Amino acid sequence: MDNNKFSKEKLRNFANAFGNKTKNTFSELGEATKNAAISVSENMKESSKQLSEKMDQKKLENDKKRLCPIYKEDILSESFVLPPLVNVVTYDKRMENKACEGAVAFWSGKDAKLFNIYREFVDLLNINFYPFLEDTVYYVDPCFKDSFIKLDEYFAYLKKVRVDELASVARDLGAKHFEIVLRGNTISAQSSSASASVSGAGKIGGEASFSSTKVNTAMVEVAAKMDFSGNETPVEPKLVYFKSERDINALIKMRLDPENGNKILSQTYSLQYGNTSGIKVSDAKKIEASLSQANVSAKTSVTKEAHNESTTTLEYTISF
Repeated sequence: MDNNKFSKEKLRNFANAFGNKTKNTFSELGEATKNAAISVSENMKESSKQLSEKMDQKKLENDKKRLCPIYKEDILSESFVLPPLVNVVTYDKRMENKACEGAVAFWSGKDAKLFNIYREFVDLLNINFYPFLEDTVYYVDPCFKDSFIKLDEYFAYLKKVRVDELASVARDLGAKHFEIVLRGNTISAQSSSASASVSGAGKIGGEASFSSTKVNTAMVEVAAKMDFSGNETPVEPKLVYFKSERDINALIKMRLDPENGNKILSQTYSLQYGNTSGIKVSDAKKIEASLSQANVSAKTSVTKEAHNESTTTLEYTISF
């Protein structure tokens, strides 16, 4: 009996020990499975986070390439060259894009790029705006690289300063009279037409014709004339816009030569008006391409104005 009792107790203890061990084993296995599941979940979250960050970075890079932001350090860099055409803006949608955060300017357009700067940062350029600063397009003065003129007033402004300079030349040289006459053929209107006809059922065919017509108008304008009392002690004028005009330089030299016994009394010079312009026809086409691609409008047809100047002769008559 005692042996049987002993055997039963041993069996009972063995069963309890096995059961506890089995329970512990399953508990440990469950904990391991749980930890493994947590680890897989965390790895998936980390991978998803990394993928999201990579996608955000890729989008940021693509937006920067597309929106072309310019930063303060770019403008202050020694390698930065300010283009002749500047567009001042107060607001642009780029300001709301993360890729343009901190930008002070941006490039717009495709092939013909336009430099745009936010109005609050124009002081970075160290330039002057004529007649005043506003949200519009400016083009550089041909003789003063730190002076930018409103594009819509550019040709009128250049005309005024050139006429004023020749008036100053006459006064400084002691002239009694001068007159400036502009002669040329100007484009006063331009029209285009198109026509097409299609024939044949179910077929694409026919013919089309296109035409463009420019209306040229002869122009004669007395830009300025004035009488003076005259002066036999001339002083040398300071040339800016006409400093490369040989005829004007020759006039000054003749008038200032003290050894010239046969003094000049009067002379009429014919100058190519477009030579002293800051915008040639080729430049005008590039300007209009930049504005068109950037969806920026201008009141003045730059190409038309540049063409008019290129076909205009300036007659400068001076008497002593």
